[in-house]
Amino acid sequence: MTTVALELRTPTPARARPALADVFADPRALARAFAAGDAAAREHVCRTCLGPVYGYLLARLGDRAEADDAVQETFLAALATAS
Repeated sequence: MTTVALELRTPTPARARPALADVFADPRALARAFAAGDAAAREHVCRTCLGPVYGYLLARLGDRAEADDAVQETFLAALATAS
């Protein structure tokens, strides 16, 4: 009869990655990271600002297609200016 020994180890917990909101709590640090081309900073800005910018432009323009275009132009201009 063959005996199989099992080694039981407690799994090492994965390192918790801080939330982007915590990393970029300082607006100045976020702006510097965005301007430096940090992908996480740019993603954070897009995720947190897209909705409010779209809502503002939709309310001002009154047309979804125009608001879509204006949001796209706004974010492209921000990325081009920061680069």
